[in-house]
Amino acid sequence: MNNSGSIINPKTNTGNYIVKDCKWSNLILNGNITNQAVFNRIYIAIGLATPNSYDGVEYPQIIGIHTDPEVTISNMYPN
Repeated sequence: MNNSGSIINPKTNTGNYIVKDCKWSNLILNGNITNQAVFNRIYIAIGLATPNSYDGVEYPQIIGIHTDPEVTISNMYPN
């Protein structure tokens, strides 16, 4: 993190971001990516969800994760 500001998601109780990237949400939920994974580079795309009907807020979420080396898509993609 740089000194220019916080990267904590202010719209969640834990400060985490919801992962909406189809490939990565499946890999994370099924435990196929561990803390031992090694990448040269990781790029994260953060976007806004459509406004919630109960409060009208567009919550930030991760809409894309791109790595080097690239993680292969499972045979069951996007499930």
